[in-house]
Order: sequence, then C-alpha cells, then structure tokens
Amino acid sequence: MGFSSFETKQVLVTGANGFIGSSVVKAFAANGASVTGIIRQNSDLSKLDDFKNKVDLRIVNLEDAVAVNELLKEIRPSYIVHAAQPSAQAAYGLSNPKELLGQLNLTATIATNLLEASKNYLPEKFVHCCGSAIYGNLNTSPFSEDCEPMPDSPRGLIKLQERNLMRYYAQNFNMPVVLGRIFRAYGPWDSSKKIIVKALDVYRNGGSLPLSPEPFMRDYVFIDDISEGILRMCATDLPNGTELNLGSGTQYSAAQIVNELEVLLNDRIDISTEKFPKNFLDKMQYSADLSKTRKLLKWTPSTSLKDGLRATIKWHNWVNEH
Repeated sequence: MGFSSFETKQVLVTGANGFIGSSVVKAFAANGASVTGIIRQNSDLSKLDDFKNKVDLRIVNLEDAVAVNELLKEIRPSYIVHAAQPSAQAAYGLSNPKELLGQLNLTATIATNLLEASKNYLPEKFVHCCGSAIYGNLNTSPFSEDCEPMPDSPRGLIKLQERNLMRYYAQNFNMPVVLGRIFRAYGPWDSSKKIIVKALDVYRNGGSLPLSPEPFMRDYVFIDDISEGILRMCATDLPNGTELNLGSGTQYSAAQIVNELEVLLNDRIDISTEKFPKNFLDKMQYSADLSKTRKLLKWTPSTSLKDGLRATIKWHNWVNEH
C-alpha cells in the first residue's frame, strides 16, 4: 500500500536497528518520508544494510531527557514510532526482582523522556509498539483490546507499564498517542532464538531441533504486515489513546510451523522431543481479535503463512551465502 501523505514528512523511529524498528524505517523511507532512526552505541546495523543511505541514524541515549528534547527540537518529527524494546533478557525472564525493577525504571524513563519532549514539539501521531504479553494467561483467546491487561511475565509487566504511561499522556495532555499491540512477528531478520530461524539453522547446519510435545500456540504475523499496520496508525484519524491489535487472528503450534517449513523445503527437519522449563509464552490458545483493527484501520494482514515463511527461507539462504 502506498502512503503519499508521508512524502517529505519527518519521521522519528526509536530502536531503528531492531526487528520491528528496521522494518518500520524501511516502510517509511519507501513511502518518501525523511526518517531519523535512534540507535544505541555499537548497534548491529545489518538489518539496515540496504537503507543506510536513506535514513539519518543517530546515537542517542534515550535515558538523557535533555538529549531527547534537543533531538525533537532539531527534527520536529510529524510522526514518532517508539519501537525500542526491553532487553533480550527481559523478553525471556529476569532472574530476580531487582533486575526487573531496573528494567521497569529504565523503560519508564525512556518512555517519559520521549513523551515529555513530544509535549514540547507535538507530532501529528505518536505510535507506541506495545505487545500481546500484556494480556496474560487469565484472559481468553482470541484477545480483545477490551480485555483488562493481566500480564504474567516480566516482559508483560514492562510493556504494561509503558502502555499505562502512553495512555496517561494521551488522556491527560491531549496527545495523539496510539498503541499497537503486536503479536508474534516473524519474517526476514527474525531472531535466531525463535522457532522459525532455529529450525532453518538446524536444517542448514545439521543437528536436531528441540521441540516440546505440548501444542502451545502463537499468533504469527508477518513483519511487513506489522509495518503497514503501524503506518496506517500514523495516517488514520484515531482517538488519543487508541489501542489496536496487530496480529493475524490465526494461531499455530511450533510443530505446525515446522511442518509448513518442511513442505516449502520439500525435506524433513530433524526433531527431538524435549520438555522445557515453563515459559510465559506457552499458552494453549493464543490469537488476536482483529475486529477493532479492521473497523478503525481497514487493515488485515495480506501475507499468508506460506508466503511469509517462503520469504523467510529466501532471506535465510541469502544471509548464509553472503
């Protein structure tokens, strides 16, 4: 989908070298926007290799309120996408409450700095990349935005705190902040810690893929569809504080994903059945209710699982051959 309204507009993306952030950067740049991407010192920029000359990358410490305010004063972005994520450790569990408190303080500081600077230099839209981890086990799938968030993991708690800050500023300072609740993103440049790239690594390099016998489900949504959803959130007139699910509405188990890969590869992936420690992501039912998103954004994912996996295989082959 083309977004002519973004041509020549200034856009700021945090976490610009990350999986979601880099995809958003590319989508905006492809639609003619002038994109500034915030990265950390020594960030891995491989996801942006083809776009480094199309984006202004800035090393900015988001914990520094003065630095954040100065950047917004300089570029005056029309759109801000906050895609910077908690640490990888926070995504998979923290070992003690002190570490969790540190992550909560860090992400709250970053969110507050961005929101305070945005109050001074108000964008047309501020999109926060939230996550489905805020729903928790006590809610019933398919998850609706009307569910009360009840996170049951460190990542869920962190994302809920960010979400609450975003909604507070939207409601109390009349700021155009909206939130995308992102489900299981996958596609080219996905993490090697996730099942799809893990399976492709095993297929290419040998060995066996450890797989739980339990049919835990995920809602898989292709990364380009997520980026389109985020751009639509920027381009659509939405009430301040609106929250929208960005998922596929369909759930798959890890075994089903591996089976789909085997069909596309026309070959078997060696699997070893193992028991794993309890993971907060392990749920027997896990899918997004897209009713509200369809109504307000006129958006549904356009990439089938087969086509998304095919694109991921093609990327994986390219990465390993270069």
